[in-house]
Amino acid sequence: MRSFVTNDEYLPPVDSCHLFSRALCPVKSPQRNSHNQARFYSFVAYLLSYILIARIQARSSMMAVSSQAKENEMSASLQAAVAADTYEAAAASASDSGLLSKDGVTPQLAWQLFSSGKAVLVDVRTAEERAFVGYVPDSIHVAWATGTSLTRNPRFVRELEAKTGKDKTILLLCRSGKRSALAADAAQKAGFTRVFNVLEGFEGELDEQQHRGVNDGWRYHQLPWVQA
Repeated sequence: MRSFVTNDEYLPPVDSCHLFSRALCPVKSPQRNSHNQARFYSFVAYLLSYILIARIQARSSMMAVSSQAKENEMSASLQAAVAADTYEAAAASASDSGLLSKDGVTPQLAWQLFSSGKAVLVDVRTAEERAFVGYVPDSIHVAWATGTSLTRNPRFVRELEAKTGKDKTILLLCRSGKRSALAADAAQKAGFTRVFNVLEGFEGELDEQQHRGVNDGWRYHQLPWVQA
């Protein structure tokens, strides 16, 4: 029987760490290695894009839910204000929800109060504005200023009292809420106890392109109006 004896001096030295590393990461050609790196970077870019898109979609979803909740809250507040038996109760309900401020009422609340018979709506713009731009059906017209030069109407308070009286709830509407604010102040000083400015006006403020009705206003909120 032959005996097999291994003599260490005849074996080449073995680097176990080197063998282990080669087993895990076998040596590849430079071309193949470059190809794998490109695939790796492509995968990383795809993964980052996926994460970014997911975050954007999640944020958009949260904003949509928040916007819907705000609309529902405003709708509920409007219904509560309109359901109130008196204007005082309606004003208190609207004030709590931010629909009524010391400066006036929002177009939405103004329409709800007007359409439900709890207030009269007075358009203080010029006759030309009503004819060419439009107006709210069944609104009363008492111009705060007249003509293209907007000359102050000295009979405004007397005309307002003649058409509405001093005890009714009166909502004043102009183009952007500025003239109606002045008119409301003058009416209050003349003894009107329930006169309010309709915020934003019929057309709203000018935007960066000098256009109205883009961000606010009666028409922007798609409330009823007609054009002659």
